Amino acid sequence: MTATTEMLTPQEQEALTSDTAIMTIEEVAADTKLGVPTIYELMRGGSFPKNFNLWGRKFVWLKSEVEAWKRWRIDLGKGDGRWQPPAE
Repeated sequence: MTATTEMLTPQEQEALTSDTAIMTIEEVAADTKLGVPTIYELMRGGSFPKNFNLWGRKFVWLKSEVEAWKRWRIDLGKGDGRWQPPAE
């Protein structure tokens, strides 16, 4: 832990970590229990968080957005609503 993060509350440290944590497609698939083609299909349809280019050909997702999507799906159950990013 650096001097800067030692000055943060546990909640601020968690927010900092969760806001910057990233996941690869393999990690997203394992975490959501969805297949890779399904993830891309949902993303194209606007029902899953979009990935972004980290470097070169490496695309990743923000873990906080994947977690928010999972909470949304749990709340939605079998509904057919559209993915909405978390409000800032």
